[in-house]
Amino acid sequence: MAGAWLAGRLPRGAALAVLQGRLGNPSLDDRVTGMKDGLGAGFDVIAEVATDCDRTKGFNAVQDILATHPEVAAIYSACGPPAVGALEAVKAANRRSSVTLVGFDASTEELAAIRSGDQAGSVAQFPARMGSMGVEAAVSVARGRAVPAKIDTGTEMVTRANVDAFR
Repeated sequence: MAGAWLAGRLPRGAALAVLQGRLGNPSLDDRVTGMKDGLGAGFDVIAEVATDCDRTKGFNAVQDILATHPEVAAIYSACGPPAVGALEAVKAANRRSSVTLVGFDASTEELAAIRSGDQAGSVAQFPARMGSMGVEAAVSVARGRAVPAKIDTGTEMVTRANVDAFR
């Protein structure tokens, strides 16, 4: 979702940096793989840095990326805290208008940054839906019913256009 959204807004050949989560965590790794798949060909991923979903590591990584790759046009963060750190680094480098920042988690701080126009977007999940659907699946299993191997609880791209629907 994030990759397709970026692909529709960046010029072909644009340089993109990726802030990974905790390496080896399947869902965080899938967020990076999925973003790249959605982005498709024609873009240059110039850096991928593991952040352990840590705000300070995101800040430090983006400081380094901006210093070594001034051509970077976008940054994708696989989790919320490094996205917030990335925004701080982008602002400190006075690059807010030239770097598109997209995160994942739609955390409270990310939503505020999207609302203010500092962050372009974030992929939102629905924790309440995850909980209720998880309980439903557990009850079904307890009653001897089969459940799907994967249950999609949904995601949505949060941008300035729809951020007020997310609180």
